[in-house]
Amino acid sequence: MNSSELVRASELVGEAGLTGEEGFVGEAQLVGESELVGRPESVSVGRPELTGKSVLVGKPVSVGKPVLMGKQVSVSKSVLLRSTELWATAADPELAVTTCGAVPAADVTRAVRAIGRVLRRHHVDSAARVRVTVPPDATEPTLVQANIRFHDTPTRVQVTGPRGFAVTFAVERLDRQIARLATSQARPWPDPARPPLARVTETRPIARRKLCALLTGTPTEATAVLDAMDYDAYLFTDSDTGEDAIVHWEESLGVRLTRQHAIVAPSVPAPQEEAPLTVNSLPLTVDSGPTPILSEDEAAARLCGGGLPFLFFTDQGTGRGRLLYRRYDGDLTIVVPTDDQRG
Repeated sequence: MNSSELVRASELVGEAGLTGEEGFVGEAQLVGESELVGRPESVSVGRPELTGKSVLVGKPVSVGKPVLMGKQVSVSKSVLLRSTELWATAADPELAVTTCGAVPAADVTRAVRAIGRVLRRHHVDSAARVRVTVPPDATEPTLVQANIRFHDTPTRVQVTGPRGFAVTFAVERLDRQIARLATSQARPWPDPARPPLARVTETRPIARRKLCALLTGTPTEATAVLDAMDYDAYLFTDSDTGEDAIVHWEESLGVRLTRQHAIVAPSVPAPQEEAPLTVNSLPLTVDSGPTPILSEDEAAARLCGGGLPFLFFTDQGTGRGRLLYRRYDGDLTIVVPTDDQRG
């Protein structure tokens, strides 16, 4: 396969299957997300109702040269794919790449070929959605995110890297992620590929609100989602207490649980000393105090002024838990439960 085999996804779309913005419906929480250049205003894929959405590519068709903006063009390695486009190939019709910004066509080709090889090597029969985002500032890193399903579990990786290398970093991370999940191995932490977005800044705006149907489950179940989706923090409803809570990676190897009020340790089995650590046997630390009760403006000021990558707090108006976090572009996103009356 070469670059000339790439086509806009609109050329391959049959009955397009719409998905959630992060790749799969209901898995839209994302800490350290891919909005380097803001949310795309529109994605032209030939059908108005697909504006701003990702597509699951339908049946393959015969394709020739790629079609861009309604005209046939020959794509070479020097071509930059500007604005927001969806690309796929007849060889891998269920592997779609969304480009945001001035993305070299070679990066799209590299993503399709390398991620396709990873999925075949691990015998993963799954649709894949990849997003490559290049910010306007040439000194800023490229961000790559890939979403698949592994054993019917939504799975994601996200990583930044220098231009020309970020796609390779993402492919390697996806390869390791699938291998770990296949054996339930624990991830190394701290993760040098994902340094926290922790810096002191002036108060930044909340640029996006994510309404999410929260998982109601145990900290162990929430940690499994945290791990599979490559999140830094994950908001859920704790089934032991009925309170909103988050799990997030501890500075050393382990997971930290923060509930709105309760500080009692959850009932989890003790890890076996001689057994290798798995994601479900990692040490779990419970925060010793309740979360702060804040307005959204107060939460934004505390996160930015304290140089925090994210902040879990109880909304003073509704009493529900909310997760505020910093995006790669420096602005903020807030995760709000769908049943929050004021969400």
